[in-house]
Amino acid sequence: MLTEILLHLTALWSQLLSSVDNLFHFYWTRVRGYPLFFARGIGSTKGIDRGFDEIAAIATATEVKVPIACGGSYPRDFKFQSPIAHLLPSEVATAHVRVIGDLESARAVVVHLAGTGDQGYSLRTGIALPLFKKHGIASVLLMSPFYALRKANGQKGAAILTVEDIVLQSAAICSEAANLVRWLRRDYPGKLVGITGISYGGSMTVYSSLLCGGDLAVSTLVPCERAPFLDEKAVLRDVLHPTVLEERHLLETILERTAIDDVVAQYEKNRDSKKGTMTYTQISARNDQVVPSRYSNIVAKTMTRFSYHSKIFEISGGHVSAIILHQSKYVEQIAASFDTLEH
Repeated sequence: MLTEILLHLTALWSQLLSSVDNLFHFYWTRVRGYPLFFARGIGSTKGIDRGFDEIAAIATATEVKVPIACGGSYPRDFKFQSPIAHLLPSEVATAHVRVIGDLESARAVVVHLAGTGDQGYSLRTGIALPLFKKHGIASVLLMSPFYALRKANGQKGAAILTVEDIVLQSAAICSEAANLVRWLRRDYPGKLVGITGISYGGSMTVYSSLLCGGDLAVSTLVPCERAPFLDEKAVLRDVLHPTVLEERHLLETILERTAIDDVVAQYEKNRDSKKGTMTYTQISARNDQVVPSRYSNIVAKTMTRFSYHSKIFEISGGHVSAIILHQSKYVEQIAASFDTLEH
């Protein structure tokens, strides 16, 4: 009887925490009047096709764009030309990164990818600092294309203007993350390397890791298998501008292409040349209102299939509460993924 009561209370607590997702969404869309996504519609279908082609090409890329220091002693900021700069607006084409911790003395280095709307470094710095101070793991924080210093002209906040832009954003994040991994492996030989990300950054982490291959410690917090803009059970369904909904069928077709299947196909195609050991850790939210559980489950099954060692955790609450309340658990699991890779 006591066990049943505790299970019931746990379920209620998880549902209560998940309501934060809806409150957060209401605040940004109704109270703050946050701009809607894709105000300029689909964009160029040719550009979209080229973006998906670039994602596939990451699996065989070998060139290293070396980050150049551009200010500060600690933390240090760097920049480099995006590997797909030829597809990006000029104001987006330069990649910016921040290094937390000393790359020379650290026992390992992890590349951090940002979630939707995370335009600065502050959230990820709160994760990177204890990683270095407690676990000796340095961090390389990538500023997402089309965010912050890399916003497209005319773009307000994180509300990307076209569907083409979000495809190019995904391609750029994956190619830039892969470039950073190649740079770290080349310039810091013998150093353990990993990739991690939250929410949309978790999705890009999974894609990048499969395309990079080799020895990698991979970890995600509330990742998604595809962009859930049109899912009836996700709160993101009403952040789309009416302009893009006029082409809903085409939008559905494009979003379907963001699924993990094509990345998996590229991984399997190049698997023999990408030999190495990959560890994977995922933390999902039981009552996530942003990323429906079926999407995070697909990510977990895929990465479990291809990883030497995997751990999948489910925590109480929703998407936002997971990010706010469970950062310490996330830090520990990032560190644990390196421990497993090392041993």
